[in-house]
Amino acid sequence: MPTDISLNSENTITTITKTLAECCGVATYKRLLDNIDLENEEYRKAFCNFYNVVGRSGAWRNAFFEVFIDCKNQKDNGNEVSIRTILQKLHEKDDIENLEISFATKMLAMLDTSKPIVDKFVTKHCELNFLNGGEFAERLENAVEQYEILQQKYRVFLNTENAANAIHEFDNAFPEYTDISAVKKIDFLIMWKEKFNS
Repeated sequence: MPTDISLNSENTITTITKTLAECCGVATYKRLLDNIDLENEEYRKAFCNFYNVVGRSGAWRNAFFEVFIDCKNQKDNGNEVSIRTILQKLHEKDDIENLEISFATKMLAMLDTSKPIVDKFVTKHCELNFLNGGEFAERLENAVEQYEILQQKYRVFLNTENAANAIHEFDNAFPEYTDISAVKKIDFLIMWKEKFNS
């Protein structure tokens, strides 16, 4: 006779929560944030996979992480790192000619978790308008301006009851990750809303 099925409901909920955290990227993000090792090739691969760095050459990636290391050292020495600084440093690299607003904000947000990221979901949801062409100086000013608009939208939203409720629900869904910044929680929630069109 087959053994009876036995499940511990508490363990089942824990397993579901951990699986959900992995599937939704929350667990990966937290591992990346807590173990920043920019010289480590495995870390670089994990970062690129998480932030969907595809179609970029090895030279581009090396240049990106050189800037990342430089900015991290700058921050570790008590100096401010701004989106303008990162964009300029990336642009100065021979292998990075484009204005890399999305990847620049992802770098900045790893160094300062109070900063939001820019991706296609946030751009759409927050109705940002980044220039696609023109001179670098013009695109840089536009990017800095649009990023400030985004930060202001976050500041306003985070003072609302809607934000408090959303963060509370996030914390209920991911109790092991309540120490993630409020800004990053909103990043995740915007991505999921836009991605799944809810």
